Amino acid sequence: MASLLFVSYSGVFGGAERVLLDCAGAVSEPLVACPEGALAARARAAGIDVVAIRGHRPNARGSVADRLLAPARLLAHALELRALARAVEPDAVVGWGMRSAIACLALPERYRVAIAHHDMLPGPLIAAALRRAARRAMVVIVPSAAVALDLDPGGRLTEPLRVVNPGVDLERFAAPRAPVDPPEVLVLGALVAWKRPDFALEAGALARRAVPGLRLRLAGAPLFDDETMLRRLRERAAAPDLAGAVEIVGHPIEAGAALARAACLLHCAPAEPFGLAVVEALAAGCPAVVPASGGPAEIVDERCALAYPPGDVAAAARAIVEVVSDSGLATRMGEAGRRRARARFERSRTVSLFADALAPMQGDRGFLGGSASDRDAQGPGRLALVTVTAPVVPSNPRSSRGPRHPQPRSQRPNRCSPFHCRFRSRLPCPSRRHPTRQACRVRRALWHPAYRSLPRPPRAACG
Repeated sequence: MASLLFVSYSGVFGGAERVLLDCAGAVSEPLVACPEGALAARARAAGIDVVAIRGHRPNARGSVADRLLAPARLLAHALELRALARAVEPDAVVGWGMRSAIACLALPERYRVAIAHHDMLPGPLIAAALRRAARRAMVVIVPSAAVALDLDPGGRLTEPLRVVNPGVDLERFAAPRAPVDPPEVLVLGALVAWKRPDFALEAGALARRAVPGLRLRLAGAPLFDDETMLRRLRERAAAPDLAGAVEIVGHPIEAGAALARAACLLHCAPAEPFGLAVVEALAAGCPAVVPASGGPAEIVDERCALAYPPGDVAAAARAIVEVVSDSGLATRMGEAGRRRARARFERSRTVSLFADALAPMQGDRGFLGGSASDRDAQGPGRLALVTVTAPVVPSNPRSSRGPRHPQPRSQRPNRCSPFHCRFRSRLPCPSRRHPTRQACRVRRALWHPAYRSLPRPPRAACG
């Protein structure tokens, strides 16, 4: 039995998936369910058990075909999640991302559900489905106040909603800075349309009028093997005003080394949910030029970054010129950025906040070392044993109110008639011990391929 089952619709490895591995690594007996890909490989390398699920194209903002097929893909993901939960029987399910969160609506009410939501809502239908999932969940975790406001504009989720800022490993960015000459502006992140890498080229072209030697470096890869964006960027970079001044890497690079040589980081997404690249820039002591909206506006302050109105190319170009032309200003901004990163965005702080949010869902097992509050309350080497005796009041298994069985799941008798198990009727079990749905869940789930990769054998089937 897994302690927590983390479910991700996508197998790519980005900022949200990096936080997933940090938090899953702090759980006793975690299990990550995701498609084969970079996320699954990194989870296995970190010693985390992985169940490979079917992969779907996660780009709901793409072509017309993607938008038409999105409901079918989401339904298939929900059905697979339901079968997997029956097979694994975790203490709780954590839907990591918007689609997995909506898929959790397919789970029976007996499962405890948490949601980690990282994106801005793309449309009214998805917004309605996700808000319904959030109302059902015990805990809803978001990376920024901007995402929280987008998800819950009416303030109805005050109790379960938690804002947990993702953090980074500060040691990775502790190297001293060595900006190259001529100055280089770094754009760090995936090359997708909503992150506006084309905006970076336009701002760089304007900034080069004041600083002719200025260079731009776009470090990132297109998602979903979409080469269309990469081709458009290269065509724009070949124009006379940018010819020879743009390097498009086209694949992920080591962020610490790239930030150490850059004069500043340019962030362009006008509706960024958080912006882990901005946090990495602060940790590396690299000045940042960011839009005054979304997550980046919460990450920085006026001492470590320059902000511009979202979508204003001229304002972004002026901010770039101001940073690269004043080395003293860049140094002061870099030092202030390192202090802010140490105070607010250290990775261990993020893991501790996730532990506090999810600890009530894990029962007695908890996180390795417990949550931050638990660790403070317990002394070293102390064990407290509390026994509570209370009468057991039988509940009616036909009733939809209250618990369906008075005993814990692990102690429920696994009996029903052979006829009943063979035909899997949805009527109440003839033995009157427990509902049919729970008595036969093992037999219905034996087909699931998750059993092949689980480190423990499945329970014996009933009958």
